[in-house]
Amino acid sequence: MITFSSIRGRIGMRPIAGIKAQRLRHQPRSVRDRLLDYLRMNVGRPVTGEELRYVAKEATEWARRVRELRSEEGWPIVTRSSGRPELPVGIYVLEQERQSPPHDRMISDGVRRDVLRRDGYQCQRCQWDHDLWNRSDPRHLELHHIQHHESGGANTADNLVTLCTVCHDEWHARRDSSTFEVWLTGSE
Repeated sequence: MITFSSIRGRIGMRPIAGIKAQRLRHQPRSVRDRLLDYLRMNVGRPVTGEELRYVAKEATEWARRVRELRSEEGWPIVTRSSGRPELPVGIYVLEQERQSPPHDRMISDGVRRDVLRRDGYQCQRCQWDHDLWNRSDPRHLELHHIQHHESGGANTADNLVTLCTVCHDEWHARRDSSTFEVWLTGSE
């Protein structure tokens, strides 16, 4: 059995994070809810799989619940294989406390990974990437539907493009008639 003191010492958990993890672990709530709460307490900070397993009371399905939070619930949780190739294996980061809209949540992990790789893990409008990130910059990368999903646009690589949250929000706030391709290239 994993104890609070053994995990904190083994993985170097910050004392405050360890106390929060211990409190969450003992709450009579679903594994997914406890995991989300812990990630939200650590927005922007790397969290290990061992910390998440501890919060999940060693439930074997904790990794599946994290994937569900990302793919079905729309939380921007990244790992080495889902948007942040510089992260070590077994590290999870909730990039921002903001869920993506429901229509964006059904993009499969394979398509998401293919689009991010194709686009070089950078915003196709401003070229922002994780190498430019700092603590005061709340950005992360999202996928944008060129033909809006609600208008019949498919969740396929040829209908998706990588944008940072700043550019993505800017595009959706626009009220003019320029096309996405013109705006994307900055030739408006």
